[in-house]
Amino acid sequence: MAFLFYLYLSLSYSQILSTSSLKFESIEKALEELEELDPKKTESFEQKLFPLINRINNEVQIKEDSCKENNKNQNCFRDILKLKKQVIEGIYLSKKKYTLYLHQKQLSDLEKAKDEYIKKLEAQF
Repeated sequence: MAFLFYLYLSLSYSQILSTSSLKFESIEKALEELEELDPKKTESFEQKLFPLINRINNEVQIKEDSCKENNKNQNCFRDILKLKKQVIEGIYLSKKKYTLYLHQKQLSDLEKAKDEYIKKLEAQF
């Protein structure tokens, strides 16, 4: 379950978050930071991704606990559900972007290795 929760985050953050009856400014900011992470800066991406995900999850949990403690109406829980879906989607997209970057890098390295081997082979004959 936690893995699924870590998978997602994006779409139109502001659309869902701004229409919410709860205030999600800190979560919205963290989601935007997640979206802006650059996978080309591999070390930076990896170092920032998981703390950011943990921060988002903690904020969501605080909002959910607030709904439970205050016995708020169904709208509160609907807002939390929408928020969780956004978080899941955004995390998924961030990880997908990173995975695609790594895949492209590996393909590029493989192409270079192939070209080098072909040059060495041609030099032998």
